[in-house]
Amino acid sequence: YFKKFPIGSDAHYTSTMSQNTSIEELRTNENGELIKYKNLFITDASILPPDGPHFPTFQIMVNSYKLGKHIVKLDD
Repeated sequence: YFKKFPIGSDAHYTSTMSQNTSIEELRTNENGELIKYKNLFITDASILPPDGPHFPTFQIMVNSYKLGKHIVKLDD
C-alpha cells in the first residue's frame, strides 16, 4: 500500500514489534529482545509503544544506547 503525502509531510512506522503486539513471533521484552528468539535484540522504531512520540528519532537513539549498554552487561 502506497500513499502519496504532500511535500514536507512525513510518516513514521513504529510499534510492529513492541511488547503489546498481538503476533507472538514479533513480541519483545522490556529490553527489546525477541521473546521467541533469545539473544536477538531489536533497537529500531518497531519496539516503540504505539502511543510513542510523533517524531521518534531521538527516542530511537536513546533506546539503542540503553539497549547497547544492556547487551554489553550480558557479555560480562
